[in-house]
Parts: sequence; structure tokens; C-alpha cells
Amino acid sequence: ADMDGTAAASRASLCARRLTFACRVCVLVSLLLITPPFHGVATAVLLVGPLALAPAGYELSLLFACASVFLSVASWMTRRSGGDSAKGPVTDGKRAVRWLANGITVLALSASILVAGFECLLAVPYIVEPTGPAGDRVVVVERNVLLAGYGDVYLVSGGFGVGRKIASYSADDGYSPMDNGTYALEWRGSEPHFTAYGKIGRASCRERV
Repeated sequence: ADMDGTAAASRASLCARRLTFACRVCVLVSLLLITPPFHGVATAVLLVGPLALAPAGYELSLLFACASVFLSVASWMTRRSGGDSAKGPVTDGKRAVRWLANGITVLALSASILVAGFECLLAVPYIVEPTGPAGDRVVVVERNVLLAGYGDVYLVSGGFGVGRKIASYSADDGYSPMDNGTYALEWRGSEPHFTAYGKIGRASCRERV
């Protein structure tokens, strides 16, 4: 019976270590996605049918962050179910390393959630009508911060997949051309021409192709 209990504790310990490793990998990926070298990935637009995911990279970062929390809880529960023997002897050095690793993981996870969450709250994607002759779609992602507004225009070839940025505009007083319907989209063959404009005396917009 003792041997069976020891074997079960050993299996629980191994499973908990694997879950902890997977948790830290998820945190690392979540953190990498919000760093400057991955800015293009973080702000990418992904169109799947009627659903526009933007900023897709930041949303993916949040997904990995949530996965890391789930794996961390699963690891803790596994260690608890294995009993104290599953942990084995822990020296002061090992305990210090474990606390340091856990602290770094928590800091990285917090940074990922704060940055990615803030970006996701700011960004509002719109799928603009009409559809292009070849099924291409235009997606506009607006961000309004205090008295400033910004918009990025993306072209999604075939109406599915990752968008390519083709234009941008800015607006004063936090004005949103998309919310107020002050925009126009025309197709000249397969080439889209998007225009955003404001109301006189209220805001001004600038569109760049």
C-alpha cells in the first residue's frame, strides 16, 4: 500500500511539474505578443465570416494568459491531491528559486493582461459595406483616447483571413466616423477607396491612402 501511495504521489508530482511548465510557456507567449518586435502581429486584423477579430494578437495574448491561469490552478490542485509526499524534500535554495520563478511569472502575467486588455478595450472593429467585386472586404479599426480618435483601414482579400493595412485617419474631439456614419467606401474594380470625414464645427478627420 505504501509503494502504491508513493507511486501515485510521484505521478502527481510529475503531472504538476508539467502543468507548471506549460503555464509558464503560456505566460511567456502572452508576454512576447505584447512586445514591440511583435507589434505587427499584436495589431493584426483577422476576419472570419461575419466576425472581425481585432487586435487579434492582443486577443491571443489574453487567451494565453487565461490558459496560464487555468494551468496554474490545475497544477496546484494536482499537488494537493498528491499529498505532501508529492512535493518531496525542498531545500531553502529550491524554495527561493521557486518563489522567484513564481514572482516573475505573476509579474509577466499581470503585464500581459493589463497591456492586452487595455488595447482590446480601445479597439473597435467595423466591417464596412459594400463587399468588393471579388468578395474582398474592408475592415476599419477605430481607437478613441480622450479627445483623440484614430482609425486604421484594412483590406481582407477574399473576405477571409488576415487583413492588410491600406489607410489610416485621425479625428479631433474623439469623433468616430464609423459610429456617426460619416464615411464612404467605393470600389474601382478590385481597388477600394475609403473616405472618412467629420462634421463642420464638431470634428475634423484626415484620411490617408
